[in-house]
Amino acid sequence: MTYAAAAAEYLDWDWNTPLPLPAGAKYPPPEGATGNLPHVDPKTIQGWIKNNPDANIGLRMPRFTYLDAKEYEVIGIDVDHYDTKHGWDTVEHVIERAGELPQTWKSSSRGLENPGGIYYFRVPAGKKWLGKLGDDVEIIQRSHRYAVAPPSVVKDRVYAWYFVDLEGDGGTTEADRPSPEDLPVLPD
Repeated sequence: MTYAAAAAEYLDWDWNTPLPLPAGAKYPPPEGATGNLPHVDPKTIQGWIKNNPDANIGLRMPRFTYLDAKEYEVIGIDVDHYDTKHGWDTVEHVIERAGELPQTWKSSSRGLENPGGIYYFRVPAGKKWLGKLGDDVEIIQRSHRYAVAPPSVVKDRVYAWYFVDLEGDGGTTEADRPSPEDLPVLPD
């Protein structure tokens, strides 16, 4: 799947800023499209689709109004767990102190068995978040960073979506792309 096709699908699923990234790479994103700036207008995205059809894709975390009429944002807990990075150990330590995480979606290029990846949650809009949870774990948020998203390819690894049961048996299955509204609320 190309950026052109993926961006159109992400827009249909309410991910309001699919960013073109260079083919085979994670960065750089388009200038002026990330950080604490307004979301990019649809005309600009249509230009990106036309001019970057084979690019990788990045997602800026959206802000939206949910069925309960409350405003939410999406954050991603970006867990690096490979080579000398042990981010999942950091997450387990936080879970021991703060409590379990609900089932959610993650995106990753490292497959089903590796606990690394970006875990997505819905949170109340307007809150401030740390940029880093601990060793090898960062928080992707609307004003800070973006997520490399499926079906991007970096170093011959293809990004995919997975549904992860973090409360029960820890099982992970390949999954369809979620809508931001599908994401669980991050517990207090």
